[in-house]
Amino acid sequence: MGCGLYFRVLGPLVAERDGVPLDVGGPQNRTVLALLLLEAGRTVAVERLAEALWDDEPPASWRVQLQGIVSRLRRALGADGERASAPIETRPPGYRLAVREERLDLACFRREVADAAGLAASGRPEGAAGLLHTALARWRGPVCADVPSPYVRRVAADVEDLRLTATEDRVDADVALGRWDGLVAELQALVREHPLRERCAGQLMTVLARAGRPADALAVFRALRERLVDELGIEPSTGLQQLHRSILTGARGPGEADAGHGRPYLVPCQLPADVPDHVGRDDVLDELAAELAAGSRAAPPCVAITGPGGIGKTALALRLAHRLRGAYPDGRLYARLRERTGPAEVLAAFLHAFGVPPAGVPAGLDERGALFRELLANRRVLIVLDDAADEAWLRHLLPGEPRCAVLVTSRQRLSGAGALRAVALGALPPDAGLALFRSVAGPRAAAGRGGGDAGAAVEIVRLCGGLPLAIRIAAARLASRPGWTAADMAARLASQRHRLDWLQQGDLGVRASFQDSYASLTGEQRRLFRRLGLLEPGEFPPWVPAALLDERNAAAERLLDDLVDVHLVEPAGRGATGPRHRMHDLIHLLAAELAGEDEPAERHAAVDRVLGGWQDLAAAADAELPHLALIH
Repeated sequence: MGCGLYFRVLGPLVAERDGVPLDVGGPQNRTVLALLLLEAGRTVAVERLAEALWDDEPPASWRVQLQGIVSRLRRALGADGERASAPIETRPPGYRLAVREERLDLACFRREVADAAGLAASGRPEGAAGLLHTALARWRGPVCADVPSPYVRRVAADVEDLRLTATEDRVDADVALGRWDGLVAELQALVREHPLRERCAGQLMTVLARAGRPADALAVFRALRERLVDELGIEPSTGLQQLHRSILTGARGPGEADAGHGRPYLVPCQLPADVPDHVGRDDVLDELAAELAAGSRAAPPCVAITGPGGIGKTALALRLAHRLRGAYPDGRLYARLRERTGPAEVLAAFLHAFGVPPAGVPAGLDERGALFRELLANRRVLIVLDDAADEAWLRHLLPGEPRCAVLVTSRQRLSGAGALRAVALGALPPDAGLALFRSVAGPRAAAGRGGGDAGAAVEIVRLCGGLPLAIRIAAARLASRPGWTAADMAARLASQRHRLDWLQQGDLGVRASFQDSYASLTGEQRRLFRRLGLLEPGEFPPWVPAALLDERNAAAERLLDDLVDVHLVEPAGRGATGPRHRMHDLIHLLAAELAGEDEPAERHAAVDRVLGGWQDLAAAADAELPHLALIH
């Protein structure tokens, strides 16, 4: 890419070359450029770009029109109008905008916020405050304010949330440094703009109380509680109620030390919302709930829910965690591990949740772990660790207090982290899959708009292989398209070539979920995965991987076992020649797609070796058959 290009999305969309604004074209060009910049460095599927341009009603020629838009953007961004020098790359299944971090204001903002978090965690609030002030000064208005696409605005909402969180972090840093000037007015404006945001309200209450205005601080709480009860039907969080009581009684100023722990006694509840239409797995839920709610035990239980992407691990974990709220009244912690840089960052976030100020978080990983375990002593806290890549992380995050519990989800088979018990999830049975489909699509959509094709819903669930993510996406697509029937959806999914394309809705996609697991594999593991896509769907015997790879059995068995460990292949019982395996039908579709990355000659040779193996087995079986005389 040309070194003079610079992009701004934190406000109206701007593209510059050497400081001179570029004319990137009309609304459609700006919509595509905005989405590519918001997802900079990642491939954006053409279906997502089409949805951003035309919502759910793309024209018949949308692919051709999209190619034209991308071509015009390349010309506008390329040096001297040369499309070849533009930073937009064609990357199946879409396009990718390659831009260096320092050439995109959003990337600079994210880096500065992350660096500030590191400074705060290492006890340097002044440096954190300075970086956060710099990061927030990059904003010129709402993200891509001049891009007329509801889809882009929905994607931009996540970035706006980052801005609000960074502002709150900057307020915390300023408070820690005793910089009070202007905070009351700023926080009052934030509370007006985000009237249900508890953190803003709590910060305003704290600042008002420390400024000698406890009555105003109490009024903030009353107003927030009234809004929460009226609009959401919930009470303020336990932590905010404790802050309210401390201001009301004057027994302890907000943020002053609790006698038992040397810091505020907070009850964090970080769980995301429960999944309202969770269906199935009742037996697993009941078993795990009974196990984790048990009273007396020698060590904290740790349960790992494992399975392939889209199988419903997180949904089950959240349903279970919400069900166990009463058993863990001292807090429910949550962290999505793949979004964290390491266990040290997770521990810092957990310590902050318990009221440890940035300056009080130790710098070392072991020291953070020790402080975390100290805080959990004599408390009943549930820790949910979502999407763990391996067991190495978990060892630093496990509590020592036996009254605590840990709930882990992972695509990797886990077995060795403490007293860990693994529960592997499989596909939903047909009745549960159908119930989930009807719950998401609605009874009329699931039964057919005219009520005449209820059997099509059963077929959709079958084509989705009982995978909850696939069923949800198919049902959501049907529900959002009034002109479609369940039979229409089933007909689209019947195409193996395009099934994964239809199982994509916005940022959710079955293909992307499986590709995350594929991306974690080594080169040899990926090669076996692709070669398995050359087979017909179904079970295969133990000698097949070696034939596909032209490797010795022992080496191929190890690679196959690696794929089993990440749930891309599953055991399928035992046959005459040994253990058999299979791929989920949707995973097999991805493997078949990726098989095209190998040279045709290699693919043909692999298939020939497998066919030769079957012929050898048939010949051996024929030789062992007794020769019976034909009776006429």
